[in-house]
Amino acid sequence: MRLIFHLVSFIEGYELFFLRKIVLQLHHSIEVHF
Repeated sequence: MRLIFHLVSFIEGYELFFLRKIVLQLHHSIEVHF
C-alpha cells in the first residue's frame, strides 16, 4: 500500500516537472517573439 502511495507521488512530481518545463518553453518563445 505504501509503495503505491510513493508511486503516485512520484508520478505527480514528474507531471509537475513536465508542466513547468512546458510553461518555461512557452514563456521563452513569447519573450523571443515580443
